[in-house]
Amino acid sequence: MDKTNELTYNEKRLLAVLKPLKDAEMKKQHYQQTIATSLSGNNLPIIPALNSLKDILSVLEEKKNIALNPIRNAVNMLESGSDEKSGFSLKRLSLARPSVKYLAIIMDTSEEAVVQYAKLLDSRGYCKLIAEKTVAYACTEEGAKYAKEGLPERRLYDSFENSIALKDLQANPSAKLGIGWLRKKGWVTIKDGIATKVGDVPLGADELALKDLSVKSAGTEELLKRKLITEDEITEYFIEITKEGEDLVEKGLDLRIETSTLTAEQIRTGEWTKLKLRNYNVQTPPKRIFAGKKHPYQQLIDEMRGILISMGFTEMYGNVIQSSFWNFDALFQPQDHPAREMQDTF
Repeated sequence: MDKTNELTYNEKRLLAVLKPLKDAEMKKQHYQQTIATSLSGNNLPIIPALNSLKDILSVLEEKKNIALNPIRNAVNMLESGSDEKSGFSLKRLSLARPSVKYLAIIMDTSEEAVVQYAKLLDSRGYCKLIAEKTVAYACTEEGAKYAKEGLPERRLYDSFENSIALKDLQANPSAKLGIGWLRKKGWVTIKDGIATKVGDVPLGADELALKDLSVKSAGTEELLKRKLITEDEITEYFIEITKEGEDLVEKGLDLRIETSTLTAEQIRTGEWTKLKLRNYNVQTPPKRIFAGKKHPYQQLIDEMRGILISMGFTEMYGNVIQSSFWNFDALFQPQDHPAREMQDTF
């Protein structure tokens, strides 16, 4: 059985894009190694991936390959240095192992779709879907203000020369937060109502960290404690085509659009015989259906319970069966009340 028949059109399209991207990266590295062996020193020219990708693009244009438009988009991005719509940067781009975000841009689709296609290809051994977790830091509203204007203790420190009366220092707008941090950091000494600088104070670790949040540094933890920045774990996905995937692309892919639904007209005219029908795996287990459901009366009880609890009532638990005393007598219900009849008692 032809292995390509197992793949959907979108899976084949992803493979068709990954192969030329990797070829361009390998070609670029080969150029760099060749030049490195012929030149000495550190002034080696950088061979951009753009040249390699342009060579591959010309071949794809001749063959009208399905990867033509995505590779053309990749060339345009390399020429401009970024993607205008998304602001995606190409500084750390590896064409041999592109990110899902990059592939979604050049293939004009969503990141979720690319991940879905990659997972299917990964399960068949045609590519590797690699997840990398990184920690990203971002300024809070207060932190963004301090990143622009400086920390309050720094502004307070720069507001006077060598010494100042504590009363005058407290009049400064930054004094509310700044004085405490000045003393904690040991930038000033306060004696007899006079604040005196200890000397020149270089930028602290927290100030340096606030200027560059791209990497974790000694001052990052301090900024987190002061709630000037937030810490988020970001998972980024990368895709790398395998040797099996490359061999499959080189053998050729059937890239006809698959048809999953036939119309009455296609069946009547026999047009369906010329279409590429989508393959279905009858051995794939269907979605499990659980027949058991909550009783309507129990649903009503749960809804009423939720409403009453949200209003502040407290739920009390007791026996399933209650005596007539609690059901009737405690509620001052007359002895001859018809609700006391066995048939009417609920």
